[in-house]
Amino acid sequence: MQAIVDSSDGDVARAVTARAPGEADAAESELYRRFAPRVRLYGLRHLRDQDAACDLVQQVMLLTIEKLRGGSVRDVDQIASFVLGVSRTMVKDLRRLEWRREKLRDAFMVPEMIEAPAGDALLDVDRLEACLARLAERERMVVRLDLLCGENGERGGQGARGERRQRTGDPAPRGRAPARVYDILRGVAVMPRCPDPIPEATLLDYWARDLADDEETDRIEEHLFACGDCSARLSRLATLGPGLATLVRRGRVSGIVSRALLNRMQRDGIHVRMYSLVPGEIVPCAVFPGDDLVVAALRADFSGVDAVTLSVTGPAGSPMGPTGEVPVSGPDAEVLWATPAAMVRQLPSMRLQLTLASAAAPRAELGRYVLDHSASTPPA
Repeated sequence: MQAIVDSSDGDVARAVTARAPGEADAAESELYRRFAPRVRLYGLRHLRDQDAACDLVQQVMLLTIEKLRGGSVRDVDQIASFVLGVSRTMVKDLRRLEWRREKLRDAFMVPEMIEAPAGDALLDVDRLEACLARLAERERMVVRLDLLCGENGERGGQGARGERRQRTGDPAPRGRAPARVYDILRGVAVMPRCPDPIPEATLLDYWARDLADDEETDRIEEHLFACGDCSARLSRLATLGPGLATLVRRGRVSGIVSRALLNRMQRDGIHVRMYSLVPGEIVPCAVFPGDDLVVAALRADFSGVDAVTLSVTGPAGSPMGPTGEVPVSGPDAEVLWATPAAMVRQLPSMRLQLTLASAAAPRAELGRYVLDHSASTPPA
């Protein structure tokens, strides 16, 4: 069993093909363990239905194992591409079937006169908020659905180092086997770390169907089916996603957010009041009825900077909470600071000073910004 778990996808598929039907239980179970979650994610993304995604898993994996048992898969080393191709074909078939069912329902079914429950009726918001609160500021920022829950600091650093290599032209390190994730209880390797992980912003755009290029969508899906690490990251994103809009509306999301996350929140119906600032600028700001979130977009020259810190002070220099290190990439990057609109409505008229500085010594100041806040006037 240890050898099967540590084997590549192609070796696992080859083990199924090499044995008589029914005699490769360990290999078939491992193949299912690896690919069933990836097929399920594909189904959720394209069908947007839990039950349909589960049905897709059973159909795809059953057909895949049958084809492997019969020796019908030409190149077992490309088993990930085979499973993806089967998934695409079956999703098209399911869509056609659902279209026919919709036609029949529209023609013959009497509409139910029952109000559907709210989408967040069963959401454990307190538990979700507690999970976010246990993270440090940097990790909490990336969990805002940009870097994901469960990612450690090594991944964030790895991404920053990769960006530095792109900017400086430094070669990527070679000759090292990919690190593996271990199941402590079982004491075995679960999956290798991805040597070239998909950026979290790209995963967000893929899941939200916000990629304009079909070729990029195909490329991402091929990577996800071949990479258990990136597929697991997408799974965590999909799990956390439905609770985000609820947290924002309840005034429980604040701090640094990413542009991808901001776009996602707006697609989910969150009303965002945005203020863009450049260093030295004083910008009047206020909160209006219907606003859910207030965001300050802080621009600066981030050349040669990998991470920054943000400090916010009120009247007489009273601190209103610093942030931890925030990763940035490229000279034209931006830092987005979000505050619940409900919290801003409680503030009196005042000036807030925001200061960005490089996280690395000697902590050079990158920009100062001032938000001139006008308190909301209650209606007469």
